[in-house]
Amino acid sequence: MSYWFSFLVKMKELVVFWVFMVALVFALIFIEETITKLFLAAVLVVGLAVYLSNYTIPVSWVEVKEGAPFVKLPSLTLVPSPSDFTVEWSRCAPEPMKVHEYQIDNNYPVRQNEFYSHRTNLEQHQLGIGDFSLTLRNPCFRDSGTYICTIHKNRNIYTQKVVQLEFKEGWWSWILRRAFRR
Repeated sequence: MSYWFSFLVKMKELVVFWVFMVALVFALIFIEETITKLFLAAVLVVGLAVYLSNYTIPVSWVEVKEGAPFVKLPSLTLVPSPSDFTVEWSRCAPEPMKVHEYQIDNNYPVRQNEFYSHRTNLEQHQLGIGDFSLTLRNPCFRDSGTYICTIHKNRNIYTQKVVQLEFKEGWWSWILRRAFRR
């Protein structure tokens, strides 16, 4: 599922890119005046650059090895006033669930999925500088998946960050699994 999420984000970028390219080729072929061609080509290239820079969500990849005491899911952004925002970490793949929620000096464990209970933490002293990274204690194979950090400001989505977490098992787990498979 997480592969498909990344694939769809890339497909959107690809479709927009080709729409701009077709418009550019059309302009270069069918418009007669050179100055108009150059102007239209410049507008299309700048438009494509602005679109791709503003409307794509970057995906961060994090890998954690078996036995690690914790893993940090990164989310750095600038928030004008850190006092009136809500931070919501959720996992969208392989199964959707709320991982952590924070609002004005309060964590809300009641709204959190039980699987993540007592395992997540946002460092409150870092929030003021735009560090909304989530620390996940005792990571396990079930934690693998796609996580989204959504920062709400005045009930509107201010920004989102996507993190893909991959869990790497140790060699001993692989040996035990092979030995007991029969």
